[in-house]
Amino acid sequence: MQNFPVWLFGLPNSGKSVLAGSLSRLLARKKVAHELLDGDLVRAFFANDLGYSADDRRRNIRRIMFATHLLAKHGVPVIVANVLPFEDMRRELREKIPQARQVYLRASLEACRSRDSTKKALQGATDTFGRSLTFEEPAGPDFVVDTESQPMEDSFHRLLDYLQIKD
Repeated sequence: MQNFPVWLFGLPNSGKSVLAGSLSRLLARKKVAHELLDGDLVRAFFANDLGYSADDRRRNIRRIMFATHLLAKHGVPVIVANVLPFEDMRRELREKIPQARQVYLRASLEACRSRDSTKKALQGATDTFGRSLTFEEPAGPDFVVDTESQPMEDSFHRLLDYLQIKD
């Protein structure tokens, strides 16, 4: 399938897992074999052996990049849902997996806070789950979905249009 892998990134609670899950369910209904790599699930698979320092975040992202690269190399459509907070990591993704579509889910910190049902994800201006979070605005994503100004269903349909997938 063309237009894969697709890497959905943005602040916590910007809608990454929601849109990635919706896309995965649609592909499954269409009988398209694919993989969904969620940053939190990858972290949990490795028994949470990494913390949330900038270096540990980069290590986790590189793990996801490696898995994405291997799957894509064998023709498996891959959906990634991960914060991808650093611009240098986005450049590295583009260098290592040039065919990956980087889709930025834009939502303000305030909007993401309001979606946080646990009220833990975005405590304080730059804090996620009690850990500092740096999120650099992307310089050149392939596509932007403004999940703050439109309902998730509309965001999902914009994503499908971009990926040229019929619902």
